[in-house]
Amino acid sequence: LWFKGVYDDARLELTRQVKSAYYKLYAIDRAIRTVRNNLSLLDDLSRLAETRYRVGKGKQTNVLKIHLEMTRQRDRLIQLERQRVTIQGQLNTFANRPANTMIAPPAEISITALSVELEQLQAEAKNNRPMFGAWQARVDKAKKQKALARLDYKPDMTLWAGYRFRDDNLPDQGTDFASAGISFNLPFNRSRRASAVSSSESILNLAYNQYADFRGKVAFAIDDAFHAARHNYDLVELYRTGMVPQSRQVYASSMSAYQVGNADFSELLSSLLARDKYETELHRVVSEYLQAVARLEAVSGTTLNVTNPKD
Repeated sequence: LWFKGVYDDARLELTRQVKSAYYKLYAIDRAIRTVRNNLSLLDDLSRLAETRYRVGKGKQTNVLKIHLEMTRQRDRLIQLERQRVTIQGQLNTFANRPANTMIAPPAEISITALSVELEQLQAEAKNNRPMFGAWQARVDKAKKQKALARLDYKPDMTLWAGYRFRDDNLPDQGTDFASAGISFNLPFNRSRRASAVSSSESILNLAYNQYADFRGKVAFAIDDAFHAARHNYDLVELYRTGMVPQSRQVYASSMSAYQVGNADFSELLSSLLARDKYETELHRVVSEYLQAVARLEAVSGTTLNVTNPKD
């Protein structure tokens, strides 16, 4: 039972690692898409700023600011693509494929909130997490060893009986006979037996302490992953319903005002960068939420369905 529990627990951890890598890839691909979209928008802004500068309605510094931001975005794109190669290699390693095998960008993911309470996960972990059974089996084995060691204090009594058939050609005509007897093994060497009992008690106490330590660590890990998931889901809702749509509205309004000369260029660029920031953060917290749920599944042994791929 111990080795089966270790094996099944290792499978849970491997599943967590695969899911975490996949969700990191999800966030990276969304960030790459956002940067490429930003570069396209900045290219349009650059042409607009250059046109306004040529006709005397804009400043050369505005053009230079856009070019600087485009360079920064290209640098960011290079770093993201490098991160993608690393995560892609990890996923291919898990699947026993060549590290450079191309993995298509993950489909858009729709998430839902956790529908299970912390107390329920803590209670169900004792039945769902394989190592609970493994540790219990180790404690039970130590109890049996202690019981056997205590039995060695009691005397062993052996009863025996037999019947012998003799050869008829013997001088006494081979008379058959029966025999019976009893023997005792008395526990005179009590120091050796006391040492065995003491050793078995130490093994049992060690098993109890290790099991208690494991239970405490699992309880903490479930609590930590649960609250991390709740926290990140709240952030997802904040970005999805507030910051992202509001930043898009601010950018659209700034663009309209700039085109008719009612807004400063710095405000327009600032609104674009704010939109970029909040869209990137939205995908990051979605990824963090899903990674926390994957960790919660591994430490509790419970499958939690919180995703729905979008069409």
